[in-house]
Amino acid sequence: MTICVMDDLKAEADQLPLEPRRLQVLLVAGSARRLDGCPGLDGKARALMHRMLGRLPAGWQVDQVDIGNEHGKPKIQGCNGCVGSSMALCVWPCNCYGPHSDHQPDLMWNEKLYQRLARADAWAIIGPVWWYGPTTNLKAMFDRLVCMSGGNPRPDLIDIPTRADCDRHCQSGVEIDGECRPLLFKDPHVPASRKTGRARRGRDASDQPRPETGRDLPRSGQRHAAGPPTDYAARC
Repeated sequence: MTICVMDDLKAEADQLPLEPRRLQVLLVAGSARRLDGCPGLDGKARALMHRMLGRLPAGWQVDQVDIGNEHGKPKIQGCNGCVGSSMALCVWPCNCYGPHSDHQPDLMWNEKLYQRLARADAWAIIGPVWWYGPTTNLKAMFDRLVCMSGGNPRPDLIDIPTRADCDRHCQSGVEIDGECRPLLFKDPHVPASRKTGRARRGRDASDQPRPETGRDLPRSGQRHAAGPPTDYAARC
């Protein structure tokens, strides 16, 4: 059934008229150096970006952005590593920060970099190599782009408990190795016993033995017997 639906959608898409448009290219200069800051010299990446702008074909639609340090200008905030807990917690586009924030100004949002990067057909990243790696500015940008590769576009499906709700979530969560781990997601595939009762390792809420599954977190040096856990539990 799914294959037939996909075939129908593809057939409809093939019949749509293709409108020619110009190639969209985004140039990003990542040098941190500025005339009005240390060391008092402008970065070569900015000069190369402007030189490249003058040599690209006139028929292309070219966009440019400079993410270098500038006095009074917001910086790219660091990645909070949401994907380290679960890929489903990493939202596209990143919602750890927001546009025009007073307490955490973020250059990625203020410059609308997520939209501009997603809209472009090609990127041109220009920057120096510092200590065998990219500059701090470019590294921060790519760290914040992890959500571009499989990020969750539906943050409304995430139900993250607050610290004040810890006890309430522990009553309806899962106890593993003596630690309460509340369920963060509205997962319809999790059995009711896992949602409403306190389940210990190897036993469900009614203290009936159950087979070892991939839902049980492995001890150090062990692997999941049936794949990774699917209830996306996290520490309270």
